[in-house]
Amino acid sequence: MIVPTKKPIEIQLNLTPMIDLIMNLLIFFMLVSQMSVVERTAVDLPQVSQGRAPIIKPEDKVAVTMKSKPGTDVPTYQVGAVGVDDLAEVSRRLMQVKAASPAVEMVLRAEKTIPYRYIREVMQAAGRLGIRTVEISVNMSG
Repeated sequence: MIVPTKKPIEIQLNLTPMIDLIMNLLIFFMLVSQMSVVERTAVDLPQVSQGRAPIIKPEDKVAVTMKSKPGTDVPTYQVGAVGVDDLAEVSRRLMQVKAASPAVEMVLRAEKTIPYRYIREVMQAAGRLGIRTVEISVNMSG
């Protein structure tokens, strides 16, 4: 009598996932080793002497206030606490302030009814005198 025999089982080993894993690990460690070299590079960083903003002295700021004359759009000017008549006088006052304090900054305060052309003239006058920082005051609502 013939006894049927089972076919021998063939064992196959699929290496593709293992090779993928090895390649991913290889790439990961190559990248990490490059990052650790960059982190160990010596850099001479600046030191902070104090944690505060520089103190601005009152004489380093000048306020120019522009208010509209009643019934017209032509503004009246005030440089600091001194009222002046026209733009030429504003320029003269700013020149005096600039001579006393070369690092002066200008704060421009203008009513919202004043046309921009007058505001631009004051900013241009400050620029011609070398005043490079101009802050414009506004009201913040809500």
